[in-house]
Amino acid sequence: MSDWHPGDLLRLSTPTGPRYVQITHTPRPYPPVLRALVGDTADTDTAFVAMADLSRDDARITHLGAARIPAADSVFPTFRLAVRDRTGAPIYWWHWDGDGLRLAPDRANTALPMREITSLEALIAKLAAL
Repeated sequence: MSDWHPGDLLRLSTPTGPRYVQITHTPRPYPPVLRALVGDTADTDTAFVAMADLSRDDARITHLGAARIPAADSVFPTFRLAVRDRTGAPIYWWHWDGDGLRLAPDRANTALPMREITSLEALIAKLAAL
């Protein structure tokens, strides 16, 4: 999908100004996992984690270099995935750790990010709201 690398810092142009993300993992064949930065440097807090389709040739993305990934964000995040019935209501949940799925021990843990590929447009909209 791209040749981004863990540690890469990116600036994304949004309608409300520039926002910053850091690539934390590149789980092939999936798109990169990133953390949205609260500030403009890698040593700031993480606003949210997502798996996003980032194209290197999109003018809204600028590669700024690379930085060390904070220890708290260096472990692959656990994502949640719903199994839904015919009406779309979740029946039960799975957790994905980058290697495999396991049945979630509880109902939807909303603190975990969803296992879904976020489009660049959806990512920019979410970043713009920060």
